[in-house]
Amino acid sequence: MVFTDYIKSLPNQQIETIKKLAEITCSTPAAVYKWVNGENPPTPIKQKVIAEYLGMSVEAVSYTHLRAHETELH
Repeated sequence: MVFTDYIKSLPNQQIETIKKLAEITCSTPAAVYKWVNGENPPTPIKQKVIAEYLGMSVEAVSYTHLRAHETELH
């Protein structure tokens, strides 16, 4: 499961998870929402922090932006 799918699968915890990701990456919740929606990928260091926090691979986090871009092309 990639980052976007994981966050969207948390209907009751989504807001709290986004706030926590914002906190641990020193970002705003608005920035995290952009990552989740594939609008703007997190920097590589933030991808690593997110991956460690969520117990995912960095590839699963960085894949989010690529997948969103592919969707736009089709």
